[in-house]
Amino acid sequence: MHRQIRALLDAGHEVTYVAPFTYHNVTPAAGLTPVDVPRHASLRRAHAALRRGLRDADLLVVHEHRLLRALPHRRPPVAWDVRERVTPRRLARAGRRHRIVTAADVPEATFVAAEPPPPGDTRVVHLGRLAPDRGVAELIALAGRLAPYGVRLDLIGPAAPGVRPLLRDAQRAGLLDWYGYVPLRHALRMAEGATTGPTTRRPSCAAPSRGRASTPPAFSRRR
Repeated sequence: MHRQIRALLDAGHEVTYVAPFTYHNVTPAAGLTPVDVPRHASLRRAHAALRRGLRDADLLVVHEHRLLRALPHRRPPVAWDVRERVTPRRLARAGRRHRIVTAADVPEATFVAAEPPPPGDTRVVHLGRLAPDRGVAELIALAGRLAPYGVRLDLIGPAAPGVRPLLRDAQRAGLLDWYGYVPLRHALRMAEGATTGPTTRRPSCAAPSRGRASTPPAFSRRR
């Protein structure tokens, strides 16, 4: 999705993005016209947001099937970029009215540098969702232990509502930087040059990924 937006912007198109920016603690990219909506917005609120965002639009790209039920009556052509599991019947039904785009049409790919920069010694980066069951308390405690040594913890990823106040307090105290949700391409770039990347998953659960040569080494919290 974010690669689509960047490609359109780079090609000189105007892009309006309807998304829950506030919920994910995200600042919209430069050049983008944002329309902020609550996460899991009702169809009525989604309909109103789409009406605002569709002014003078030439194309509407939808990434959630349920939003097809919230489309305004006056709208440009619609393309449904399928990112979820759906039945062939649902695809065929939607395909009679809209353009369908699947992973077979536009395969996902992540490009990284062939020669990653050497790790530094003042940054530790964690990439992933932040929640109580994902060790956010341990990460905040780790930030406090690293700070006296001049090492800063960067947290990249959305956070569960209940832990956001804790993260903001730790950020105000100068212990860490929380960036919220960042598109993968940019998040991997931000992680370059870090000393290490902590993970709170079991070592046996974290399979190595292809094409992630530029990410820092990871260590795990044992349970």
